Amino acid sequence: MWPNDNAIYHHLPPARRTRWRGLLTAFGVTDPRHGSHHDLRVAYIWSSEEATSVADARQRALAKADADLTRVRNGLGGRYYQTVGQVRTKVARIVGSRVEPLLPVQIGTDTAGKPTLAWQRDTTAITAAGRLDGLCALATNQPGPLTATGVLDIYKDQWIVEQRHRDLKRAAPLRVRPVFLHNDDRIGALIGVVGIALLIFGVIEADLRRRVSAEQPQLPGLLPEGPAAKPTGRNILAAFNGLGFTYTPSGPVLDRLTPTQRQILALLDIPLPWIEHPE
Repeated sequence: MWPNDNAIYHHLPPARRTRWRGLLTAFGVTDPRHGSHHDLRVAYIWSSEEATSVADARQRALAKADADLTRVRNGLGGRYYQTVGQVRTKVARIVGSRVEPLLPVQIGTDTAGKPTLAWQRDTTAITAAGRLDGLCALATNQPGPLTATGVLDIYKDQWIVEQRHRDLKRAAPLRVRPVFLHNDDRIGALIGVVGIALLIFGVIEADLRRRVSAEQPQLPGLLPEGPAAKPTGRNILAAFNGLGFTYTPSGPVLDRLTPTQRQILALLDIPLPWIEHPE
């Protein structure tokens, strides 16, 4: 079991903190169409928070199905449930594929031909389903020594890669204007420049997020309206909108920095390239 070192949980009592367990094992896969074999590894990760969430969701689904089935049973023989077919149609809508194995339903007729409806929870099936609560499998082909913790850390950072892919497709953070180029070499060069710029864009965001304190991951005054926010590439660069410099006989002079701009540069260890304009 791994302790949760995230600072946001430190104020909680130990019983309420999220716990993880993990197991890393070999996992061979063979392509059924081409016959090629791949030696993967899979990390089986169990999370106490996810297990609780899944169990609660199952209980809510069962309780809702119980209530809906009770209303159908109370209306048997009435206007909407006169035939077995009508009852089956309604029950199929209530009991989906996930609830059906846990809540067997019997539909029939009595001696007078009136539809009947009965159901009960299958405790054995519910217990069996609960054994997998909070468990997920993460496969990887990454070489080298790995641990289950390492695989989990890689997957938890996957959103960063997806965010950069989105930025690359949209190129919106850089405000790229349409450019008409005459040959393929220039197109490739432009894509290369944009890719490097987006890489720097992502590095700025990742570096600043690492340097802010875990107890206070938001920077004050980062948004235009003034409230604090988590650093992103977009709002970090936007914090410097309007900052200019003036050419003087002694060289360029920057406008006075705001406290937010000054804090960003300090956290990133970036010295001022020019002096600031005096008040």
